[in-house]
Amino acid sequence: MNSLLQRLADDNPNDQYDDAEGEDKSDVLVSEILLLLSSRPLNYHVENIRLINESIINYGVSDVFTSDTSRLEKISIMQERIKLALQRFEPRLKSINVYPGETQKHINSFVIEAEGFLGNVRYHLMWDDVLNQFFLRD
Repeated sequence: MNSLLQRLADDNPNDQYDDAEGEDKSDVLVSEILLLLSSRPLNYHVENIRLINESIINYGVSDVFTSDTSRLEKISIMQERIKLALQRFEPRLKSINVYPGETQKHINSFVIEAEGFLGNVRYHLMWDDVLNQFFLRD
């Protein structure tokens, strides 16, 4: 199954031979996960509108919080947002779990575990909550 980015970039979707099934695509997967997590939704008010919330309009992870949101709440909310974005936009991953990791100053870490086509994957995600940037390593 192709990700949203792959479907949008495919100039010949009916050609069943233009994609090698056995090819190792772990670097592509990591790049596309990072792109998903680094993208922001175009409209933050579509989260509860079915079908639209799974469209390109809502692609990415919101980094908007109210000013009175505590650090622990932000981490918990971001954990859920990361998991939801992966479930919606990354069909190559199944049984996705996101766990909070260590927190140091303004760097928060998360562990992403999922089932991929070639077996289980585990990624360590770092989120800088001041710059609102993600860093991913497997």
